[in-house]
Amino acid sequence: MKTFICIPCLLTGGTEIQTLNTVHALVQGAHEVTVACYFEHTPYMVERYRKAGAKVLLFSPEGTRVGGYRAIPYLYKHLRRTIKEVRPDVTHVQYMAPGAMVILLLWLLGVRNIIATAHTAADIYKDLRLIHFLQRHCLRAFTCITERAERSFFGSSQLYTTETVLGKRNHFTIYNALPAQMRCNVDANVDVDSLRDEDTQSVYDNVNENNSQFTIDNSQLTISSGAASLNPQPSSIDLNLSCQQDLDTNLDTFTHMQACAALPDEDTQGVYENANVDENYTHRSPLTAHRSTIGVVSRLESIKGMDLVVPAFAEVLKRFPEVRLLVVGDGSLRAMMEQQAAELGCADRITWVGRQPQEELAQWYGQMDIVLMPSRSEGFGLTAIEAMANGCVMVASNVGGLPEVVRDGVCGLLHRTLDVQDMSAKVSELLGDNELYSRLRTQALCEVEKYSFERYAKSICNLYERLKVNG
Repeated sequence: MKTFICIPCLLTGGTEIQTLNTVHALVQGAHEVTVACYFEHTPYMVERYRKAGAKVLLFSPEGTRVGGYRAIPYLYKHLRRTIKEVRPDVTHVQYMAPGAMVILLLWLLGVRNIIATAHTAADIYKDLRLIHFLQRHCLRAFTCITERAERSFFGSSQLYTTETVLGKRNHFTIYNALPAQMRCNVDANVDVDSLRDEDTQSVYDNVNENNSQFTIDNSQLTISSGAASLNPQPSSIDLNLSCQQDLDTNLDTFTHMQACAALPDEDTQGVYENANVDENYTHRSPLTAHRSTIGVVSRLESIKGMDLVVPAFAEVLKRFPEVRLLVVGDGSLRAMMEQQAAELGCADRITWVGRQPQEELAQWYGQMDIVLMPSRSEGFGLTAIEAMANGCVMVASNVGGLPEVVRDGVCGLLHRTLDVQDMSAKVSELLGDNELYSRLRTQALCEVEKYSFERYAKSICNLYERLKVNG
């Protein structure tokens, strides 16, 4: 089967890592995979996709972003040529700006088997009408990475399985997965099945369903293989609205780009101070409060809540002075965080190792007991499942998709968003209660099974094959 994956950039974010998982899964399923990157890219990430078995097409070899209405002819030209060459059975659009524009252009070019995946919740969009129109009239499937995110878009959700009944137009959730090379580190003496939580369904916050309570008059838009005929009423949905919505979400895309660009290039990974695995930090079970390590694996950016980490750690030190902080990652807040550490008198308790290759993260997680994820916004939380798979207990902010992944009191602890005191209190609770820590750690190892690469690969390949057959 020929598959075509469309993505705006190939930098170093979670969307690119998860899309790489999709490539691995499809290649493993004997699919012929072509990936088109419209704009920015790094040599390292392009090479990773190629090593995974994909043919990578760079619409802009220089990695230049074409914005606004100028993107329409630019994307049309490149998509038209690629569709003609590849003739895909299924096309998969990663729904980042300019996602809506790409879907409409593909439809105009006669492509019908289109999947779109949103890697965020609906809160970044001012208006969901265009997304609902695309799902109801242009897409075979709109997939989300958590059920909570799916409900924010459509008011309802369902996890996709091989038994899911497919209609002509669908929306459902397919969870992100652990990277293909990462496996769950379950202790040999832990009977996972006997410890599994009976209630396998998360209890989520109520999501306002009003977003889906509207109708669109199909007469407002007529799409054919040649052109789009538009009714010039204010409520009409057309490429102008597509362009405007993509412009509205460019801030999120720019933040993603800016954060990725702030990191050192993988090709010049370099040797950071104290970046070797330190035997003094090897993972301990059970937890020893006075010799434990709190960890962070993240881009050091405001959206990830990294400005809150050092102040929270300083609070924890007041009760547990022997605890250490291990920071894996880099970004624009690195200097500010180091200044915070100096001002709060905890610089000697922190080890900074900089950004590390994805394939080496397991050894860093193995040195951590508790991992912090104080994000201001988080679509899913790849770091959370990676940490859980490596035997760490998560303390994460109650935002985005994190409550669905880190079930509070079941497989980790949640703190109030932007609340340093609450974060430090949750960490201190774990350090002071070894029984609680051990229970959450064991249950986390059970929970993370549903995010295995094998399960994801089975779901995504099954979906592609069913769409081809029923296309």
